[in-house]
Amino acid sequence: MTTPRSIGLVATIVGLSLFAQAAGGQLSPLKIEGALQKKIVQGADPWEYTFRGPIEDSTESRHRDLGTLIKAEREEKKSPDLWAGKDKYKHFLLSGFWSGFSYLLCHRHFNYSEEKSLLLSGGVVLSLGLSKEVRDGFQADNRFSYKDLLFNVVGIGCGLFIASR
Repeated sequence: MTTPRSIGLVATIVGLSLFAQAAGGQLSPLKIEGALQKKIVQGADPWEYTFRGPIEDSTESRHRDLGTLIKAEREEKKSPDLWAGKDKYKHFLLSGFWSGFSYLLCHRHFNYSEEKSLLLSGGVVLSLGLSKEVRDGFQADNRFSYKDLLFNVVGIGCGLFIASR
């Protein structure tokens, strides 16, 4: 397949060859390769040439630098995990609500004992909060937060305390 790059390369080689012949044959293809510091390789198509050598190294270097840039950008997108962050009250309130609601559901609707209702509702809500934090830890633009988990635990304690009174 002929690409604009290969056409440009062939034109360059032909132009340098014509220049070499006009200059009295002082430039050979080996000298051209040496001047370019790249090895010229002919592809399957007789008109398709590619460079091998330093260009590939620079391409790998650019990909490596691009990967580093993307990683740094992802790190910048992560919001700082502050103790008074925006999401901390959500963890506290949702954990408190769900633990209190599930306690009342277990104790009043399913007629479980108070101890069994406390353990079941607290354990289920804690496992949901923990699984959410573990999932956050595996996401590219997120992180596992012990602070969020602590607010979940405090919210569960408050919700169970209020619901059991």
